[in-house]
Amino acid sequence: MAETGVLAMADAIGVLNMNRYGRWEIIREGCVPYELSSGSRVLLEVDGVLRLTSVEYARDGRGFYSVNGYLLAGGLRAAPPGDAEDGQKLT
Repeated sequence: MAETGVLAMADAIGVLNMNRYGRWEIIREGCVPYELSSGSRVLLEVDGVLRLTSVEYARDGRGFYSVNGYLLAGGLRAAPPGDAEDGQKLT
């Protein structure tokens, strides 16, 4: 964490993880997991760039999905909105 108590952009990016309750969450070192629910907005890694999307829950057995068709998979880099920028390149 930065001295001001605000996460630096690099620290704000975590990884997507499926928790034991079957919900996606973003895990970041030193932070409480950011759990996604239906309607949540999130920045997801797409081809090395963070892209803003919303997630919804399909009750037909598909579970959570990105409304933009982006992949939800454990280990993808992700960030809550406001903690990183749409279009931000990842290295």
